[in-house]
Amino acid sequence: MRHALLLCLAFAHSALAADDATKQQVLGLLSGYEETASPDSLKALDGDVPGTLRAIASDATLTSTQRARAIHALGWFPEDDTRAFLVTQARGSNPMFARKAIYALANGWGDQALDELTFALANHDVQTRMAAANALGTLGTPSAKLALEARLAHETDPTVRTTIETQMRK
Repeated sequence: MRHALLLCLAFAHSALAADDATKQQVLGLLSGYEETASPDSLKALDGDVPGTLRAIASDATLTSTQRARAIHALGWFPEDDTRAFLVTQARGSNPMFARKAIYALANGWGDQALDELTFALANHDVQTRMAAANALGTLGTPSAKLALEARLAHETDPTVRTTIETQMRK
């Protein structure tokens, strides 16, 4: 029994060390000044990279830039847990994180993220609405264009209106 307990503790310690090593590698990639993590560089790492990215994005002790980059990078790992996390961020109170989550949802889920992107078009923050319009424009699907058209009828901010109009022409 004692031997089994020691084995479990040793396994847990090695798993924590592996998670910490993955976290340090991911943080290194996210901390670049001129260049930052690419999808290939993150996907090449061992460990639970999406889980590590979610942990980094949630860690208030890290810089906002690292956290925002982690949110953006989650779009390269289209999994259910990741999507749920991104939806929460897209609807959250931090506009920078919301914008990064919007782009990540568009990148990872495309037209399947249409509901969330459309919801973001009505956000109180002008920059978030612009991000949603740009994300929908990158999709370029008929349903994305319909969402943009529907928002244009209600949008009052001239900058957001111009962004929507530009994205509708794509």
